Amino acid sequence: MSLTIEFLDGERSGEVLSFEDSVVTIAIGRDPERCQVVLPPDLRMVGREHCTINRVRGHYYMEMGADRRVTMNQDLMETSQVLESDSILQIGPDGPRIKITIQKSDGLAPTLQQGIDPEEVSRRSASPASAADVAEVQSAAAKGSQRAAVAVVMALVVLVIAGIWFFVIKGNIGSLEEQQARQGSSVSEMQGTVDSLSDEVTKLGGKLSDALNVAKDSTYVVIRANRDGLEEPFGTAWVLAPGELATNGHVAAHFNELSEGQSLIVRSIGGKSTYEVTGTLIHPGYDAFTSLWTDYVPVQIHGSKESDPIRSAGMAADVGVLYVSRDSDLGEPLIVAPEDSQQELRAGDVVGYVGYPVEDMALGGINLQEPVPQTQIGYITAVTDYFNTPAADKPGLLIQHSLPGTGGASGAPLLNANGEVVGLLSAVNFIVVGNERIPSGIDVNFAQRSTLLEELQSRDLNETQAERTAGWEQRIEQLYASGRLLNRSPELDDVIAGWEQMVSSNTGQVVLGSEVVSSELFPVDSLQIDAFAMGAGDALGAQIFSRAVEMEVEAGKEYLLTIEGEGEVMGRVDGSDVRVTNTMNIKPRLKAIAFRAQRSGRIKAHIGTTDASGTLGYQLRSANVTKATPEAVAEAATRRWLQDLSRRDGEQLESRRIRQWKKRLQPDSAGRGEAVQAIDLDAAGRWFLVAVSTDMNDINLRVTDADGTLIAEDNQRDWYPFIAIETRQKKKLDVRISSPDPDVEYQLYLYRAVPQSGS
Repeated sequence: MSLTIEFLDGERSGEVLSFEDSVVTIAIGRDPERCQVVLPPDLRMVGREHCTINRVRGHYYMEMGADRRVTMNQDLMETSQVLESDSILQIGPDGPRIKITIQKSDGLAPTLQQGIDPEEVSRRSASPASAADVAEVQSAAAKGSQRAAVAVVMALVVLVIAGIWFFVIKGNIGSLEEQQARQGSSVSEMQGTVDSLSDEVTKLGGKLSDALNVAKDSTYVVIRANRDGLEEPFGTAWVLAPGELATNGHVAAHFNELSEGQSLIVRSIGGKSTYEVTGTLIHPGYDAFTSLWTDYVPVQIHGSKESDPIRSAGMAADVGVLYVSRDSDLGEPLIVAPEDSQQELRAGDVVGYVGYPVEDMALGGINLQEPVPQTQIGYITAVTDYFNTPAADKPGLLIQHSLPGTGGASGAPLLNANGEVVGLLSAVNFIVVGNERIPSGIDVNFAQRSTLLEELQSRDLNETQAERTAGWEQRIEQLYASGRLLNRSPELDDVIAGWEQMVSSNTGQVVLGSEVVSSELFPVDSLQIDAFAMGAGDALGAQIFSRAVEMEVEAGKEYLLTIEGEGEVMGRVDGSDVRVTNTMNIKPRLKAIAFRAQRSGRIKAHIGTTDASGTLGYQLRSANVTKATPEAVAEAATRRWLQDLSRRDGEQLESRRIRQWKKRLQPDSAGRGEAVQAIDLDAAGRWFLVAVSTDMNDINLRVTDADGTLIAEDNQRDWYPFIAIETRQKKKLDVRISSPDPDVEYQLYLYRAVPQSGS
């Protein structure tokens, strides 16, 4: 059997690629290093490795991530689906079309009848391999090891039947292993065992699918509602008990951040029921971990770039409960997995969720009046603690999984194959491509183990959490003491730099700094005593010395409100004229609120502190946002470099552009683009090189001295690599710019740091 692929449109229209049946995997995408079927690099609706065709047991299957679109004969394909012998595929939304033709080998005598009943043949033909089936068989075949192949079958048996048939099949596998050791049987001898399991795989997937459909009626979208009728969805909750819905702690925390005239509501599928949230309960570990983590800025040092911030996998113990009237007809409570199911949880288990993802989705993600939840099915990839290491003595509280998610899915129930809730979706890995933030293609996201909900009902909760918090503190200290991380307490410039980067990521534009719009400093003894609630984690019930301040804003602009003082500070921004994008509890004396102004005019904010002495101040900054031109990108990267230098050396610096080049890469012998630029650094000093792809293609930067010794390189997947260089004397450099794409236009900038004028 062989497969041919014909390009039906684009610059390769009419070209035909042939693959013999010895080829088991064919990747399709824009990356020429990883794909056998390469599509033009400018087709951004196509992923770098968009999908793969896998040959398994004489059939070709199309495999792709749940966030990838491929249609076959105009029908949307599943994430794992058998290919028809003659079919037309379209890769991505409105992307290129290719024709797939599968040809059976000829020249061989016909296969004899196998003595299988026709109905049984029909049943077996109609049962496609699952994604796990395909992946496991491919892995075994590639290794070519009979003992490894038997282990794969054994692992699949454990996953699918969950121990029910374990002892029976274990004996069969042991016999098969002995037989293979004696006779040197090939991998094909054990494929019948995998075939025999396909029915069980199908039943397992079907059981989870049924459970997810049932769970829809007990899953609600969480909405912030304004008095003027404006509603904003931002989370998911599900029925835990009469009058109680489970969700993430960071979702429940919004209840304490409501402004006057706002309320928190939950709405069921189809808009059948809407209930107002009357109270919340958040696991104490959520605030405890947040306090420990945000007291510092963990920064990983790289050879080519000054530093990169390290994010935690969301917050720890990120679970909470929303309370509504006990008379509310919420639906049937979902079943939280019992202890034995929790103990058996492991990598490879099939899981799924029901939730309401909305961030950056078409049509707003859901119709708010008649919401319909999304369901996803994937696998657990690891079970760890909150530091990505094996749990010491108890099951890890962080479940890592392959389920796709985005904002709004937070709090969604994670169900196992028995329909039991084993976790709550809580955080997603993100990467930045150009200036666009997208879920990471590595397909590893995070969930909190549902046992944390049971802890909320325990009398020993405070004692249990105190012990756990002490362990977290010790782990964080060990992490920072390793020497591989820079530990320092964050200051205002760190917050501003992080906010500017966040605005750049969210808007797809470049932030060329920010400017102070207004700021004031008040002696605390001039403030009034207030008892308003400022948000989860603050000292509720304590005396709060506060002040209301008014600030002028412009519609469409991005703002950052920072509050500083001697005690534990707090703040909130009121009104529907602003859209809060992030609330940052940096540390007790420094907090910040990022928001976008919806309308021009004056807005009101409340700032406060628990300390009766000293001062309390605020600062409002607006971001200078501009189009992502090469020059703007280079200037933004240079600003970050200067900030790092100034923070490190305590010196006020500015940049001076020495020279720039605008050129095009030339194809090398391997079909990649490459160019070399000789540069003379005419004096000792601190220098900065930035290369920017005009069309946002992936490019790399490598710098060597005249002897060919490597000085630094930036091979990260981005379109604006940069390198900082410090020299004590004149130096000649060879700067190499390269790309997987053979024809890329780029601009190269050389800057030098000099003392700031007038300093």
